[in-house]
Order: sequence, then C-alpha cells, then structure tokens
Amino acid sequence: MRRIGIVDVGAGGAAALAGAVDRVGGSAATSVELVASPAALDGCAALLIPALESFQQLSARLDDDLREAMAQHVERGSLLMGIGVGMHVLFDESAEAPGARGLGLLAGRCEALASSTEPMTRDRTHVPHVGWNRLVIELGGMASGAVPLPQGAWVYFAHACHAVPKDLACVTATVEYGKGRVAAVVARDNVVGMQFRPERSGAVGLRILHAVLSRWS
Repeated sequence: MRRIGIVDVGAGGAAALAGAVDRVGGSAATSVELVASPAALDGCAALLIPALESFQQLSARLDDDLREAMAQHVERGSLLMGIGVGMHVLFDESAEAPGARGLGLLAGRCEALASSTEPMTRDRTHVPHVGWNRLVIELGGMASGAVPLPQGAWVYFAHACHAVPKDLACVTATVEYGKGRVAAVVARDNVVGMQFRPERSGAVGLRILHAVLSRWS
C-alpha cells in the first residue's frame, strides 16, 4: 500500500492538509497518515510538512532524529513538500526566528515581506499577505517542469515572510505583491515548497495537490 505522510506538527493545519490529501490521493491502495517519528515516516512514498504559525515553532518540533529521517527520505528520491512555513523550513534559516534551524535542503533564507505604498493612488500593500492572488509561472527556471501548475491560477496565501533562494532557478512560480514578486513555489528535484495553501485554495488547490502527488509518488 502506498503511504503518504503528513508531519504531525501538533496543530490543526496538519489535519486540514491530511483531509485535502485524502480527498485527492486517498484510495483503497493509498493511506494518508499523520507521522511524528522517524519510524512512522519510514516507507512513506511522499512526506508533506504543513503550515504552522511560526518558523520558530516548526523548527523546534523537528528534532535531530526526525531531521535525519527526512534527509534520508529525500536521498531515497521520495517527495518532500513543505506548505507555508513548511516551505520556509526547507531553507537554511529565517529572519523571523534568528538562530532557529531550517532543514537546509534548499540553500537560502526567508526574509520579511516589505510593506509599500503606491505613490499615485496611495494604496498600501499590507503585511501579512493574506488572501487570494494569482500564480505567475516562471518558465525559464530549471524547475519549471518539476511541478505541474496552471498559469494564472488564483490561490490562497497567508504569510509575513518569503523565501529567497540562493539559486533562483529553483523558483517555479511567483506571486506579485507590493512592488515586485516573491517566490510562490520552489522545487529542486524531489524537494518542493508551496508558499500558498493548497488545502485552502478550493478546487484549483486540490488539483495542484493531486498533480504533484501523482507525479512524485
């Protein structure tokens, strides 16, 4: 039986993500499970890290044994996908929580979003970025074909920080916010991060989850 694991970070986000994955990937031949230990995640075809309130909280919940098991999971070629802050923890560190460790699977760090004001209209871009926004697919990056994404899809965001990869070629999709764009999806081989919340993005979010899980697991 194919097993899809959701890292149990002790918050409602894990259960919500598990429910969404079960709707698109669950079957008689597939089980969707909350996992919280190295032994529990062993043998999972795919592993998802759900959103949590802060980088500090998520980093603290990932002990050394779990980190090592996740690294081995990636080395085996299995999918590891982070959602929201779960995407942030794929990187080395975050300005949100100086000193807290990421997994270091993607080189780079996370920075705070900057608020801005449009000089002509005086419209202000507020932080955090909460609500629906459109994905812009970055066709030039090496990861452009790694994650099946619909151009211009409206998806739901809720974040105050954004990922800044050292290698921008891993950015699969961006979102316009304020005076520029920030990474919305990153991918390198079997490591994938989504800044938006697919489990809260309606039918399009479920289609994206299904496409990624079908491709990698």
